[in-house]
Amino acid sequence: AAMPSQTEVAAPRQDRSRSPRNGRAEQQKVAAVAPQVDDELLDGHSAEDIFKNPSNRVGYTYDDIICLPGHINFGVHDVCLDSHVTKKIKLRVPIVSSPMDTVTESRMAIGMALEGGLGVIHTNLPTEAQAAEVSKVKKYRSGFIMDPVCIKPTTTLSDLEAMRRKCGYTGFAVTEDGNMGSRLMGLVTKRD
Repeated sequence: AAMPSQTEVAAPRQDRSRSPRNGRAEQQKVAAVAPQVDDELLDGHSAEDIFKNPSNRVGYTYDDIICLPGHINFGVHDVCLDSHVTKKIKLRVPIVSSPMDTVTESRMAIGMALEGGLGVIHTNLPTEAQAAEVSKVKKYRSGFIMDPVCIKPTTTLSDLEAMRRKCGYTGFAVTEDGNMGSRLMGLVTKRD
Protein backbone atom coordinates (compact mmCIF):
# COMPACT_ATOMS: atom_id res chain seq x y z
CA ALA A 1 0.00 0.00 0.00
CA ALA A 2 1.35 3.32 -1.07
CA MET A 3 1.52 6.18 1.42
CA PRO A 4 0.00 9.49 0.28
CA SER A 5 2.49 12.27 -0.31
CA GLN A 6 2.53 15.50 1.72
CA THR A 7 1.01 17.47 -1.18
CA GLU A 8 -1.94 15.10 -1.42
CA VAL A 9 -2.64 15.29 2.35
CA ALA A 10 -2.31 19.08 2.57
CA ALA A 11 -4.53 19.80 -0.41
CA PRO A 12 -6.51 23.01 0.16
CA ARG A 13 -10.09 22.54 1.34
CA GLN A 14 -12.99 24.82 0.64
CA ASP A 15 -13.64 27.15 3.59
CA ARG A 16 -17.20 26.48 4.80
CA SER A 17 -17.02 28.77 7.83
CA ARG A 18 -19.45 31.66 8.15
CA SER A 19 -17.08 33.59 10.37
CA PRO A 20 -16.59 37.18 9.23
CA ARG A 21 -12.86 36.88 10.07
CA ASN A 22 -12.21 34.25 7.39
CA GLY A 23 -11.22 35.73 4.06
CA ARG A 24 -10.88 39.25 5.50
CA ALA A 25 -7.68 39.94 3.58
CA GLU A 26 -9.37 39.02 0.28
CA GLN A 27 -12.36 41.22 1.11
CA GLN A 28 -10.07 44.15 1.91
CA LYS A 29 -8.29 43.75 -1.45
CA VAL A 30 -11.63 43.70 -3.31
CA ALA A 31 -12.97 46.64 -1.28
CA ALA A 32 -9.95 48.76 -2.22
CA VAL A 33 -10.76 48.30 -5.92
CA ALA A 34 -14.59 48.00 -5.92
CA PRO A 35 -16.99 50.90 -5.25
CA GLN A 36 -18.18 51.23 -1.62
CA VAL A 37 -21.55 49.42 -1.89
CA ASP A 38 -22.30 46.71 0.64
CA ASP A 39 -24.31 43.99 -1.11
CA GLU A 40 -25.64 42.70 2.22
CA LEU A 41 -27.38 46.02 2.87
CA LEU A 42 -29.05 45.89 -0.53
CA ASP A 43 -30.34 42.36 0.02
CA GLY A 44 -33.92 42.00 1.30
CA HIS A 45 -36.60 44.62 1.89
CA SER A 46 -36.79 47.83 3.86
CA ALA A 47 -39.08 48.12 6.87
CA GLU A 48 -41.26 50.48 4.86
CA ASP A 49 -41.66 47.86 2.10
CA ILE A 50 -42.63 45.23 4.66
CA PHE A 51 -44.90 47.16 7.01
CA LYS A 52 -46.43 50.01 5.00
CA ASN A 53 -47.33 48.14 1.83
CA PRO A 54 -51.16 47.78 1.94
CA SER A 55 -51.08 44.63 -0.20
CA ASN A 56 -48.74 42.89 2.24
CA ARG A 57 -50.97 41.06 4.75
CA VAL A 58 -48.39 38.74 6.29
CA GLY A 59 -47.62 38.09 9.94
CA TYR A 60 -43.96 37.95 10.93
CA THR A 61 -42.13 36.30 13.82
CA TYR A 62 -38.70 37.12 15.25
CA ASP A 63 -37.06 34.51 13.01
CA ASP A 64 -38.49 36.07 9.84
CA ILE A 65 -36.85 39.48 10.20
CA ILE A 66 -33.21 40.42 10.64
CA CYS A 67 -32.49 43.99 11.66
CA LEU A 68 -29.10 45.11 10.43
CA PRO A 69 -27.15 47.76 12.31
CA GLY A 70 -26.91 51.11 10.64
CA HIS A 71 -27.22 54.86 11.04
CA ILE A 72 -30.67 56.36 11.63
CA ASN A 73 -31.64 59.86 10.59
CA PHE A 74 -34.58 60.43 12.96
CA GLY A 75 -35.12 60.94 16.67
CA VAL A 76 -36.63 58.59 19.21
CA HIS A 77 -39.73 60.78 19.50
CA ASP A 78 -40.39 60.42 15.75
CA VAL A 79 -40.97 56.67 16.12
CA CYS A 80 -44.65 55.69 15.98
CA LEU A 81 -45.63 52.13 16.88
CA ASP A 82 -49.38 52.59 16.33
CA SER A 83 -50.83 49.41 14.83
CA HIS A 84 -54.31 48.40 13.74
CA VAL A 85 -55.75 45.25 15.30
CA THR A 86 -58.95 45.75 13.31
CA LYS A 87 -60.06 48.49 10.93
CA LYS A 88 -61.39 50.55 13.83
CA ILE A 89 -59.17 49.50 16.75
CA LYS A 90 -55.68 50.98 16.91
CA LEU A 91 -53.08 50.13 19.55
CA ARG A 92 -50.35 52.53 20.68
CA VAL A 93 -48.07 49.58 21.40
CA PRO A 94 -48.36 46.54 19.12
CA ILE A 95 -48.34 44.00 21.94
CA VAL A 96 -51.14 41.51 22.58
CA SER A 97 -51.12 39.14 25.56
CA SER A 98 -51.84 35.47 25.07
CA PRO A 99 -55.38 34.23 25.84
CA MET A 100 -54.04 31.52 28.18
CA ASP A 101 -55.41 30.84 31.66
CA THR A 102 -51.91 31.23 33.11
CA VAL A 103 -51.42 34.58 31.36
CA THR A 104 -54.43 36.84 30.87
CA GLU A 105 -57.24 37.64 33.23
CA SER A 106 -58.51 41.08 34.21
CA ARG A 107 -55.33 42.25 35.99
CA MET A 108 -53.12 41.46 32.99
CA ALA A 109 -55.64 42.92 30.52
CA ILE A 110 -55.77 46.15 32.55
CA GLY A 111 -51.98 46.31 32.66
CA MET A 112 -51.76 45.76 28.91
CA ALA A 113 -54.36 48.46 28.25
CA LEU A 114 -52.54 50.97 30.47
CA GLU A 115 -49.38 50.45 28.41
CA GLY A 116 -51.22 50.74 25.09
CA GLY A 117 -51.51 47.04 24.28
CA LEU A 118 -54.34 44.53 24.27
CA GLY A 119 -55.13 41.74 26.73
CA VAL A 120 -57.27 38.85 25.49
CA ILE A 121 -59.21 37.18 28.34
CA HIS A 122 -58.87 33.40 28.16
CA THR A 123 -61.87 31.11 27.65
CA ASN A 124 -60.99 28.51 30.27
CA LEU A 125 -63.67 29.96 32.56
CA PRO A 126 -67.43 29.62 32.82
CA THR A 127 -69.27 32.19 30.69
CA GLU A 128 -70.33 34.23 33.73
CA ALA A 129 -66.76 34.39 35.03
CA GLN A 130 -65.47 35.47 31.60
CA ALA A 131 -68.07 38.23 31.52
CA ALA A 132 -67.04 39.30 35.04
CA GLU A 133 -63.37 39.49 33.99
CA VAL A 134 -64.24 41.58 30.93
CA SER A 135 -66.47 43.79 33.09
CA LYS A 136 -63.58 44.47 35.49
CA VAL A 137 -61.42 45.60 32.58
CA LYS A 138 -64.15 47.77 31.07
CA LYS A 139 -64.92 49.44 34.42
CA TYR A 140 -61.28 50.26 35.15
CA ARG A 141 -60.57 53.94 34.51
CA SER A 142 -56.98 54.94 35.30
CA GLY A 143 -57.07 53.62 38.83
CA PHE A 144 -60.54 54.87 39.67
CA ILE A 145 -63.30 52.43 40.53
CA MET A 146 -66.36 53.85 38.79
CA ASP A 147 -68.91 51.87 40.81
CA PRO A 148 -67.37 51.13 44.22
CA VAL A 149 -68.88 48.58 46.55
CA CYS A 150 -69.97 50.46 49.66
CA ILE A 151 -70.72 49.02 53.07
CA LYS A 152 -72.75 50.21 56.06
CA PRO A 153 -71.13 51.04 59.40
CA THR A 154 -72.98 48.01 60.83
CA THR A 155 -71.47 45.48 58.35
CA THR A 156 -69.87 42.56 60.22
CA LEU A 157 -66.34 41.29 59.61
CA SER A 158 -67.65 37.97 58.27
CA ASP A 159 -69.85 39.84 55.75
CA LEU A 160 -66.87 42.00 54.80
CA GLU A 161 -64.67 38.93 54.25
CA ALA A 162 -67.37 37.34 52.06
CA MET A 163 -67.57 40.56 50.01
CA ARG A 164 -63.77 40.59 49.61
CA ARG A 165 -63.84 37.07 48.19
CA LYS A 166 -66.82 37.81 45.93
CA CYS A 167 -65.68 41.21 44.56
CA GLY A 168 -61.93 40.80 44.61
CA TYR A 169 -61.53 44.19 46.32
CA THR A 170 -59.56 44.71 49.51
CA GLY A 171 -60.85 48.19 50.30
CA PHE A 172 -64.43 49.35 50.80
CA ALA A 173 -66.02 52.75 51.31
CA VAL A 174 -68.16 52.99 54.45
CA THR A 175 -71.21 55.20 53.84
CA GLU A 176 -74.19 56.11 56.00
CA ASP A 177 -76.61 53.75 54.27
CA GLY A 178 -74.17 51.49 52.36
CA ASN A 179 -74.94 53.12 48.99
CA MET A 180 -72.77 55.20 46.70
CA GLY A 181 -73.72 58.87 46.86
CA SER A 182 -74.53 58.95 50.55
CA ARG A 183 -72.24 60.55 53.15
CA LEU A 184 -68.80 58.94 53.37
CA MET A 185 -68.00 57.76 56.90
CA GLY A 186 -64.60 56.17 56.25
CA LEU A 187 -62.68 53.40 54.50
CA VAL A 188 -61.97 49.79 55.43
CA THR A 189 -58.83 48.32 53.85
CA LYS A 190 -56.99 45.01 54.15
CA ARG A 191 -54.64 46.63 56.67
CA ASP A 192 -57.50 47.35 59.10
